[in-house]
Amino acid sequence: STLLHPLVRLCACHRELNATCTDGNGNPGESKFLVQSCSCGSGYGGTFCDVDVDGCNDIDCFPGVECIDNPAPLTGATCGDCPNGTVSRNDSCEDVNECKSNATNDCEQNCANNLGSFSCSCNAGYTLSQDGKSCDG
Repeated sequence: STLLHPLVRLCACHRELNATCTDGNGNPGESKFLVQSCSCGSGYGGTFCDVDVDGCNDIDCFPGVECIDNPAPLTGATCGDCPNGTVSRNDSCEDVNECKSNATNDCEQNCANNLGSFSCSCNAGYTLSQDGKSCDG
């Protein structure tokens, strides 16, 4: 007489998202059920490959710049535009030193560069006028 030992393979992977099933938990010789694990396609993760992996977890954008996740099946992310007073260089934002340019530095006496901006100040004995640029003395 022939003895049959059927094996049921259970796969809950999202195949429409390019997930594939692989043999996982269970020993076919001991169980009638074999729960298969998932191997996820590009840009997807999670137990059943149904989660869009957030590419912003792997990228550091300049402070105050929005990170934009590339939707699966794409991977990674991109950073938004650099804020005013900075310029984009080598996938990063760098501060513009407004004090070094006559086009932006209109301080009468002293200029201090700040991240994304600048401020004016006056020498001892002078006070900064209301326009924030000229000095009264």
